[in-house]
Amino acid sequence: MARVPGRVPRTDESYDAVGRFRSPFSWPTGGFKTVSQVLASPASEMDFRILGPLEVEENGRSLAPSGRKARALLAVLLIHANEPISADRLIDEVWGEELPENAAKSLQIQISRLRKTVGGERLRTGARGGYELVVHSDELDRDRAVTLVERGRALLEDGKAADAGSAFADALALFRGRPLEEFAREAFAHAEIERLEELRLSASEGVFESELSRGRGARIVGELESRIAETPLRERLREQLMVALYQAGRQADALAVYAEARRAFAEELGIEPGPTLRELERRILNQDSTLRPRLDILQRRVRPKGRALALLGAAALAAVAAAVAIGFASRSSNPALTLPPRSLGVLDPRTLEVRAVVDLDAELADVAIGRKAVFIALPGRRSVMALDPDTNASTTLGTAVRPGRLAAGRDGLWLLDTRSRRVALLGSTRIYELGEAPSPGTAPLDAIAADHRDVWLAELDAEYVYRLDRRTGRSSAIDNGGSDSFFDGAAQRALAIGAGSLWASNPVTTAFSNDRLGRISRIDLRTGEVTARVRLPAPPLAIVADADAVWVSLERGQDLWRIDPRDEIAAAAVRLAEPVAALALGEGAVWALGEGGTVSRIDPTTNAVTEQVDLGRGIAIAAGHGGVWVVSR
Repeated sequence: MARVPGRVPRTDESYDAVGRFRSPFSWPTGGFKTVSQVLASPASEMDFRILGPLEVEENGRSLAPSGRKARALLAVLLIHANEPISADRLIDEVWGEELPENAAKSLQIQISRLRKTVGGERLRTGARGGYELVVHSDELDRDRAVTLVERGRALLEDGKAADAGSAFADALALFRGRPLEEFAREAFAHAEIERLEELRLSASEGVFESELSRGRGARIVGELESRIAETPLRERLREQLMVALYQAGRQADALAVYAEARRAFAEELGIEPGPTLRELERRILNQDSTLRPRLDILQRRVRPKGRALALLGAAALAAVAAAVAIGFASRSSNPALTLPPRSLGVLDPRTLEVRAVVDLDAELADVAIGRKAVFIALPGRRSVMALDPDTNASTTLGTAVRPGRLAAGRDGLWLLDTRSRRVALLGSTRIYELGEAPSPGTAPLDAIAADHRDVWLAELDAEYVYRLDRRTGRSSAIDNGGSDSFFDGAAQRALAIGAGSLWASNPVTTAFSNDRLGRISRIDLRTGEVTARVRLPAPPLAIVADADAVWVSLERGQDLWRIDPRDEIAAAAVRLAEPVAALALGEGAVWALGEGGTVSRIDPTTNAVTEQVDLGRGIAIAAGHGGVWVVSR
């Protein structure tokens, strides 16, 4: 049978009272073993699911009955799994006031049919005529969820927050919607649905607690606010939101949550908040440092390469924004360090001193500067993290597509799914899908740029550039190739907007050689026509542009090339320490990120490298909002 999320295998060995799994919930445990026993034994054959629509599977084959009464009977037996239930009680639970003419016979017919579904050895007849459905502890999704929640709590008590978070998340993954939703109006299901919803809330609170234990409050503020909107009188969620906001550097907002809780409790219940919530307000007023266990790391200087590196927890991203504003008390010229994998480095644009290193613990793809925030693409989580330096706040936003490339435009942040041909605007559910290329076929999109009206896209290993009108959703293909185009399966694309034009990369060759050369095409933003083509000695790898210059790094060599938009002549402008992987414009300079992680600041008026720092790694760079932002894979 396919693996079920959160499944915990069973064992048939006996156990004593000392080893019995203890649950805070009031379901019959039906032979629960200790967590270690449950996790160590082989999987069973059947899978019963009530954490959503009622389902039964055996070896991947659905066995759930289809009739309304048959499904109700199975639901009652699963709610009371491994517990004998009298025939009279089953009749009351399943039929209620709609008793058939011969209720006992009707029950026997439904029992007979259910036995054919689950097997006679599972649906037993008791000594007094009752019935019992035998379900092993790992076969019912409810029991697996209870086990995982209890395991998460134990891990939290042991200080293993990351493992606890995984256990709680696995428990949540078992929920496929509202538990037993089809029986929401049936009296027999009311108490069970309430208990299951409580279980789901407990798992959610466990996930939040594990994040807060690691100082990651900023990343869960939005989720906590959504949960509170659903259950506004749950004190524990209010407590967690207060801590999350405090960890995000939003002390005033955290206190406002307490004030709102006090008002809501007084109006709805006529009571004051409990002692835990009141004590938390006092600790926030006193700026209790234990509430944000990792934010103090930001106050340390980053040490040179080869020594211990101070890491900032991912949810403390708001503090990174604060660091950009306040800097460090002591400064050095440009200390070398190694940027850890899957992290964000924040540099001072004047000194290139590293102000903070943020361990994001996620797949990173790109970084972009918006009007009011810095955005980081998290494709593995299908989300974008937004950092607001003005308010010291950060949040993670779900996206309509898997974000592989980012482009900030006048109407917001555009997201490109590099595994497909799909584009979306952050905050919108609308997805733009580009049609097939005229010839030779379709390819994933590899580059994106946005102006005041259109979104421009380029294909990986293909000569076409696409113009997408976001108002109509229509796209048109622009042939950026030619007889000398040279696409052999490794042609990375790049786009940039500057000097009233779109600048697009193209690998080319010559009639007398197979060497890969390069070209930059200039495309009119209004007409979409290619107005100029500029030859380069290697395929372009990265492009940035403004009104005065177009800067291009190449697939080969260590030179940074500069194109003058007035005469469209290219010249090698700067020799750098290593080949350049990414470029950025901002904070009064051109920024080059080398393949080995060297960040170079270039004066655009003199073409001179004025400062360098070696981060050891990096895949994307952006400059703005008082900082230089580098992300690593």
